[in-house]
Amino acid sequence: MSETDERMEEQVDLVDQTDDLPSPQQEPETGDGAEAIQPEAPAKPAPAPKAVTPRGHAKKPDPAPAAPDPVSRQSLPSPGGQCNVRMGKGAIDGLGREAKALAGKPRLALLLLAGDVRPKLAKKIRRQLADGEFLLAEAEVEPGAPCREFSYAGKLLKRMAKAGITSDDVIVAVGDTDVLSLAAFVAGMWCGGTPLVMVPTDLLGCVEAPLTPRPLDVKGLSDAVRVKASPKTVICDTAEFDATAGEAVRSVLALCVATAMADNQNTLNRLIGRADSLAAGDADDMRTQVFDTMKSRARMAMSSAVAVRQGLGYGSELAAVMARLVPGAAPSALLAEGMRFASRLAISLEESLDIDMVFAQDALLDRLGLHEVPCDLDPFQVAEGLREDRFSHSNRFLLTVPLGVGKVRLSSVPDDVLIDHLTAFCSARRALL
Repeated sequence: MSETDERMEEQVDLVDQTDDLPSPQQEPETGDGAEAIQPEAPAKPAPAPKAVTPRGHAKKPDPAPAAPDPVSRQSLPSPGGQCNVRMGKGAIDGLGREAKALAGKPRLALLLLAGDVRPKLAKKIRRQLADGEFLLAEAEVEPGAPCREFSYAGKLLKRMAKAGITSDDVIVAVGDTDVLSLAAFVAGMWCGGTPLVMVPTDLLGCVEAPLTPRPLDVKGLSDAVRVKASPKTVICDTAEFDATAGEAVRSVLALCVATAMADNQNTLNRLIGRADSLAAGDADDMRTQVFDTMKSRARMAMSSAVAVRQGLGYGSELAAVMARLVPGAAPSALLAEGMRFASRLAISLEESLDIDMVFAQDALLDRLGLHEVPCDLDPFQVAEGLREDRFSHSNRFLLTVPLGVGKVRLSSVPDDVLIDHLTAFCSARRALL
């Protein structure tokens, strides 16, 4: 047999062996009734379940997180019922709607504009009142302390009579704390009470004017006519002024300290916790603190206890005297100095008082940027100014001192104790020059 024939036989044998193997489509043959052994297929991972979308409906995308509301709202008690406060950027856009809700059936709105209000803001407010379907009567008010003269209020009342304002109409006041205080007086007096909307042009007006407006002066006698404010709405649009820096903000911080000391320990602790962020100008913490202080002042102003209401004047006595003797000094720094002096005076009047309270208050004032005022004062001149102010309002010489946190009261101060503390105070301030 040749080599070619041998190779052909080998190829035939290989073909015969291949035919005996099972094909992928056929089961292998078995003999004698034995069961066929199937090879195990490798396990496949189960597919992830798919969301089933109903036929004819497109799949909706996940909703985007809601943006925070830039305008915050707070309801506060006031002598005339509830006072609704709106604070944030763009808050002025709801003025027309708020005023219309107060009037029910809009007719007239008296717009009291401070002389320093920006024309753009005045135009925006006029448009809002027009959208609220009001006819407008306007009166320009001189900004600052001069408008708080009682004679000025009389002129404004005559203007209201000429315009035909009734208790069913609305008064909208735009300006600083003094302008808003004047508006609170005339609104409370006119026709037994006329709805008032306050639009402060700085942060101090938002905190001080709605619940504790400044008294009116009468022929040189300061703070002679007390005003009980009852605004229905306060709209504080922080887009119209700087709500994180400036003298008005520092005055608010000083007022926050005075209010917390007179309210309770919890209020003071919250302020201490926010002190660094407030000093840094954090807008969110500033808004939270403003509402916290307004609620505290509302509780104190509405309290039936005279002693509680007395705490609202904490630090103001010495600040008023120093404002006359140290011209140009910042009001915020003067109020802080009044609190420093009153707390040290309280140590002499109440021996059981913890001196740590004095140091804690000093540290808080420093953290908020309310530092001591360098000046050269005569202690006897300061004492005479304090006596003159106090005896013009009372037959007794009483000063507001903190006998403890949440216990700020009018207390009698002996002359020798007053002079000793004023001498030390004036000496310390003189050393700063």
